[in-house]
Parts: sequence; C-alpha cells; structure tokens
Amino acid sequence: MHRTGALAPPPRDGRGWRPRLGPLLGVLLALATLGPAAPVTRAAAPRAAAPAWERLALAAPATRLLTSTGGVTFAQHEQELWRSDDAGATWNPITLPADASKHWLVAVHPTDPSVLFAAGDGGLARSNDGGATWASVLAVTAVQAVTVSPADPQLVYVAAGWAPAEFQLLRSRDGGASWDVLFHADSTYSLCSWGVSVLQPHAQDASRLFLAADCAAGRDTSLPLRLSSDQGASFATAYRQDLVRPLALVGDSAAHPGRFYLAVGDLGTIANSSNSQLRLLGSDDGGTTWTPVVEMSSQASLGVGPLRYQLTGLAYAPGAEEELYLSMDQAMPVGPASVPPVVASRVFSGRVDPDPPSGRAGIPFVFWEDLTIPDLGHVSDLAVSGDGAYLYAATEHGLWRLRRAAPPSG
Repeated sequence: MHRTGALAPPPRDGRGWRPRLGPLLGVLLALATLGPAAPVTRAAAPRAAAPAWERLALAAPATRLLTSTGGVTFAQHEQELWRSDDAGATWNPITLPADASKHWLVAVHPTDPSVLFAAGDGGLARSNDGGATWASVLAVTAVQAVTVSPADPQLVYVAAGWAPAEFQLLRSRDGGASWDVLFHADSTYSLCSWGVSVLQPHAQDASRLFLAADCAAGRDTSLPLRLSSDQGASFATAYRQDLVRPLALVGDSAAHPGRFYLAVGDLGTIANSSNSQLRLLGSDDGGTTWTPVVEMSSQASLGVGPLRYQLTGLAYAPGAEEELYLSMDQAMPVGPASVPPVVASRVFSGRVDPDPPSGRAGIPFVFWEDLTIPDLGHVSDLAVSGDGAYLYAATEHGLWRLRRAAPPSG
C-alpha cells in the first residue's frame, strides 16, 4: 500500500504521524491505534523522548529482512540482496542467481549464514558460499514461500501456487538435494488462485510445521492455520474463525518453547490486503489454543468509513523479558471512494509482563509503546538481530535500527 494524502509531522514524542484532517479526525485516528477491545493489554507510560532510531548506511529501499546467528543480517528488495556482519554499520551486495526474475524469495540457514536459498522464475537455487555461486536444486515456478527449519536445518519446505488452482507443498530432508511432494492440488476448471501467508516450522520441534494456504476466487471465506506433527505429511486445524485470515506467526523460543503469537485480520475481500480489524493472539501450548493479546479495530464514524489496517511486520525477541514488535499501515477514508485515503505507517513494541495479575492463566499481559518517528516513512518489515541487541526496520528510505533496552537471554 502506498502512502497518499498530506501527513503533518507529529511532535517528536514517538507517537507517530497525524493527518491534516482537523482535530476531531486526528483524535479518532489516535484512539483507533489500539482499539477498545483489548482486554489483555495495558499501555505503557508515554516516552519522555522519541525512540533513538539510527539510520543505517544502506540507503536503498528495502522490503524484507532476514537474520542468522552471529549478528548477521540480510536486507532484500526485489532483485537486490545485501549482507551485514557488523550490526548494519556496513553492507555488502550479494549476487542472486543469473535469472530474469524481477522478484526473489530468499531464505537463510538459521545457523550458517553462508547457506542461502533463492526462489525465482527459474525455480529454487542454493548457495553454500554466501552467494558467490549458486546451484539449482528444484525446478518449480511460482514459489510463494521457502523456509528452513531452525530445529533441523536439513529440513527445507517450499510452497508454490499459481492459477488455475494448482498448488504444491514440497519438503527436502537433505538440504535441497532431493524433494518429496507432500501435497499437490490441480483443479483445472477452477477460477481460484492459491495464496500462502504462513509457512513456518517449529523452532524447537523439527516434526512440527505451521501452514496457512488456501485457494480463493474473490469470495469471503475463512482461512485456517494448520499444524502438522509429521513434517508436513498431514495437517490438523490449529486455528479457524469465520472471515479471518492468519497474517504472520512468531515465537517458539528456547526460553519459551511452545509459545506463539499469531497476527490475524478480517478477511473482507480476498483482493483487499488491508483489514478493518487486526488482532494478535497468543498460544502457550504449541498452537492448540489461542488467547487474545491485542485488537485494533474501528467502526465507521462521521460518515467517512472505518480505519483499515495492513500488517507490514511482526518480530519477536524471546528471553526473560519477551518483546513483540509490529508495524502496520493505517488507512483512513477522507471522502468518497474516489478520494485516496490518508495512510500512516506505525511501529509498536509490546513488552510481555513476566508477573501478570494473579488468577490469570495463559499469555501474560502486554504493555504497548509507540516507536514511530516521522523520518521512518513506510515500514515494510521488522526483524530482531540474532544476538537480540537491535530491532531493524526496512523502509522506503532505507534501513533503520533501534538498540533494544533488554537483549534476550534465549
């Protein structure tokens, strides 16, 4: 989603942008940031000063961030990939496979940053030398997701889907040398096309895999989050609600095994990537049951319609003091449909209370704080460094980092 409309710079107190829409609409936008239906959330005290974001040397636009052990960070934008080994102080370009692909999906080995996977129009390739050379390992097109299991890096999963209604889920148990087709759907006469929003292995249990993928033709329907306990051979529904789709999943650290946080949005129409309601759920039992953590919603007001939200990033920092980070676009209608909405990009941190009120089971309370500053611009992804020292933000103006107050211990 592109930012349109005039946005007035806010006071530099870390509370984000405010649109030039008059005092009342500005207040409505502020109140809708964390909606009224947030029974397990408390707001932190306002910052005395703006968050101390640092702009990094990589000034090129970035849309995706990846991290590995040893503080290695990767930034990607379409056909370009960069690597930093010094917490973002310097960046070195990585050459992707010789292919005409305009967009690449990149995955990084969780413990060896020299091992990379890149999926483009020509299929999936692997590099064992940090991108100096590449070898094709899978001839499949329309890859929508590729991921490497943190619990067993030899396990690699690929989800590929395209119209008309053809979809494959593939698994390699030997780092990409050979592949098993776990699922193949081919409905030649269907008008739907496949979408994949979650493909994520458990970080601690190599047998488990989360998947959210479905075939839709512009109709309203539910999109379940599915969980496999046998490396993708079979799946059971882990979460499902009418007109709701999973957007992103984080969690399952050594400090808190089996704890996950799931972002979901109301489905609306399949073609619309924004949501009038955005929720964050938590699970303490490996994804079997889910508890609301925070909800952002807005009803129509003043005849201009509701706010709409688009999740752009979700990151997790485990340890004794857990933290969640999320970024989103907020779009507010300012007139008829022909008038572009005003869009503001926001970043929030949520610190999980290690000592919640007595008598409350499940996910602890979360204290939320606004980390937005006007110079960030549109945020497209967030990531916590492998050593837990920094939060990174990929934006239209390049990369930024924020030193974390409490780096995780596990």
